[in-house]
Amino acid sequence: MAATSGRPRYAQSLAKFLVDCPDPRYREFTRATELMRQAAEQGPENAEYRSTLGLVLYRAGKYQESQDSLRHAAKLQPPTASALCKP
Repeated sequence: MAATSGRPRYAQSLAKFLVDCPDPRYREFTRATELMRQAAEQGPENAEYRSTLGLVLYRAGKYQESQDSLRHAAKLQPPTASALCKP
């Protein structure tokens, strides 16, 4: 994780790879969650990081946390993120 410290965009790209990789051998939901939590901490007002964290949490089966993160993203940037949180 140290390689992504201070580089939230890199962490975001890596996290997306770790949850979406076509080869299941490379999927690492725990690491992806850690990376996106770190990115969200580094950019607390960045709706994109919060949205990606929500996606990663969803893929990891953490549905309530995912919903919370997506709602937070929607509050940060309603026009784009709000579509993710419609009931």
